[in-house]
Amino acid sequence: ADQFMHFDEAFAAVIEAAARVDFVIILTDKGQQYLYFDLPLLGKQQFHVTTWETAVQYHQWLSIVEAAAKKDPTGALGKKLHIFSLMRENKDATEYQIFDHEKTLLIDDEFALVGSAGVERSSFTNDNEVSIAIESKTWVQKLRKKMFAEFLLLDPSDPILESPDSAFKEWMRQADLGTKRVRHYSPNGDVWLVNKWLSDGIYNFVEPDGRCGKGYEDQWPGTWYETSK
Repeated sequence: ADQFMHFDEAFAAVIEAAARVDFVIILTDKGQQYLYFDLPLLGKQQFHVTTWETAVQYHQWLSIVEAAAKKDPTGALGKKLHIFSLMRENKDATEYQIFDHEKTLLIDDEFALVGSAGVERSSFTNDNEVSIAIESKTWVQKLRKKMFAEFLLLDPSDPILESPDSAFKEWMRQADLGTKRVRHYSPNGDVWLVNKWLSDGIYNFVEPDGRCGKGYEDQWPGTWYETSK
């Protein structure tokens, strides 16, 4: 679960591991951003920032969907990757998305990685982040039940959450309904040339590559200023 899910180099490890597991649940946001202004005569107005949404979804698609298709052209690998977002129950409008800000990795009720580092290039190479790895069947299972219970609107003690397999079936059941909190999500990779150019430009600006000798031309203006002294 992570709000970004668009760093291809990090997701390469997920794509590689997917071949050895039964399923992968990916919970993320759609990149939807809205600005609100109080305008004379018109009152409060909402503006949908579609350019940022296009950039986020395009790079999610590259990192997850296209990467899986390249790894396994048969499509079998891609079918193991299940992407979801969170929405207010019984709401369809995009502004009812629930923003998921956590950064958590859970593996087989045995291992957890919890912290502030998101699956984005900036977190991995440029920002000050911290994540803690926990290997404990008891602790990780308890965390997984608590998280899944919140997403699926269940009690953590519900028997359906006892195993990852039964919990996954409940995820799919609720997502298939299309009215619960968890919803199926497919990032849009159908981006025409100009939007692709804009998406890459926005991504490179917002997600600077902080590795030495690479990506400094995309750093924030403050960094440009400091390195030019």
